[in-house]
Amino acid sequence: MFDVEKIRGEFPILGREVYGKPLVYLDNGATAQKPLAVIETIDYLNRELNANIHRGVHYLSEEATTLYEASRERIRAFIGAAEKEEVIFTAGATASLNTVAYAWGEKFVRAGDNIVVSEMEHHSNIVPWQMLCERKGAEIRVLPFDDEGRLRTELLPRRRRDAGVEYARHAARTARDYRRGACRGGDRRRGRMSGRRARGRGHAGAGLRFLRIFGA
Repeated sequence: MFDVEKIRGEFPILGREVYGKPLVYLDNGATAQKPLAVIETIDYLNRELNANIHRGVHYLSEEATTLYEASRERIRAFIGAAEKEEVIFTAGATASLNTVAYAWGEKFVRAGDNIVVSEMEHHSNIVPWQMLCERKGAEIRVLPFDDEGRLRTELLPRRRRDAGVEYARHAARTARDYRRGACRGGDRRRGRMSGRRARGRGHAGAGLRFLRIFGA
């Protein structure tokens, strides 16, 4: 059973009252609130361990590097990656998507290719691909949903380089199952799939190994 009060208790800010009622915060898409464990860890790092990682040979730097790499290993296990080197820290999902669009897209996307997004994507999973298509002469294709909220995967174009699909969309209370055809069809030798999972990974869904369905 999901203990909502236990989870709320981990976030100090939710102990506030607003207009005489307990705070209910719904703007996670813009700014996610931090649990006490994160607040305390950041405070500890600033007070006790403020040093560069991988770039120093003194005690603080070496200890910070050890903790940094340990966190990478924990995340690797959580998302189901094969190696911790597959875990790259960025400023957030938007920064990650832009990195993929520029680094991977500039090398592999060609004129005439299709970049597929769903009609329910956050703008951060649309704009980088639109800009890439403008630069490379590719095309954006928007994948619709049926009346039950399922992706119309049978409409996926075969000549596609990327299928960019957000896993969970809070505004519409939907979550997508990547296993059920989000990546069917297409040329697996030429394409890849990117997914915005900032909201979805904590709930359920495919791990990184499963999502490595395309190899470019």
